[in-house]
Amino acid sequence: MTPTWYNTPLRVSFLGDAARRWLGTPFRENSAVRGPGGGVACHNLAAALYFETGCMACFDVPRGRVRDFLKTGAGDAIVDYLDAHLTGRFSPVVDEPPIPGDLIVMREGRVAKHVGVVLAGGDFVHVLRFRGVMLSRLDDSTYQPIVAIRRPSP
Repeated sequence: MTPTWYNTPLRVSFLGDAARRWLGTPFRENSAVRGPGGGVACHNLAAALYFETGCMACFDVPRGRVRDFLKTGAGDAIVDYLDAHLTGRFSPVVDEPPIPGDLIVMREGRVAKHVGVVLAGGDFVHVLRFRGVMLSRLDDSTYQPIVAIRRPSP
């Protein structure tokens, strides 16, 4: 199994607690402000959770509309971005199910452009444009297929 930074029950618990504090935050591009008066985009939410739980030191999260990042026309532009810019912070996971702490990438239509963070118990946290930050089940067919898993390095 690919090693992970979330390798203790305490770290997994911290991640779940941090995710629950974000619930109800609305979607907003270029933002990572928790609470009903704030807003967050999916890539900023993932980064904020990793920062809050001590998984990784803060770094500059790309600014701009997510759609602008994906104008390359490549169906997996977000996966390519993760692999190019976060090398050493995440390990690609192949032929393993997602575990708590994993960053999962999902398709919306033909394009892989939605990310979430896996929590304990088969849930993941993510943010949708008209619903805000929410928990969903990994086995919910709405969010399948998961096209990439990146595991935070220990």
